[in-house]
Amino acid sequence: MAANRYYELRECLNNLEKFKAILTSVKESERLAVLKRQDYSENTILMLAAEHEHLDIVKCILDLVPAADLQELLTVQNRSGNTVFHDAILAVKEYMLMSVPPAKLFSLLAIQNEEDTQFYII
Repeated sequence: MAANRYYELRECLNNLEKFKAILTSVKESERLAVLKRQDYSENTILMLAAEHEHLDIVKCILDLVPAADLQELLTVQNRSGNTVFHDAILAVKEYMLMSVPPAKLFSLLAIQNEEDTQFYII
């Protein structure tokens, strides 16, 4: 059942109402298992939502997961060893970098702070 629900939720990442309807139809006691389910890259639904900047879906998931289960959900790692926090931060960085004109990118990333540049951080 968890596998079926995972793929149903994955298909609805662009539709909050449908996503929420599916997720709330899952018993609360089974919700964590569905949300911890991973795809071929070992990404969870939460990871995919964060990576693709579906903040409404991220909020929906976090609101519907019992507080006692959040730690377990937020520490799931994908094939690359990333948690949802890594993927969310990478997506935001990528979005910001893509918004900078290429001619200005190097000068922006070369700014130093304590002898490190953004190249070190990225």
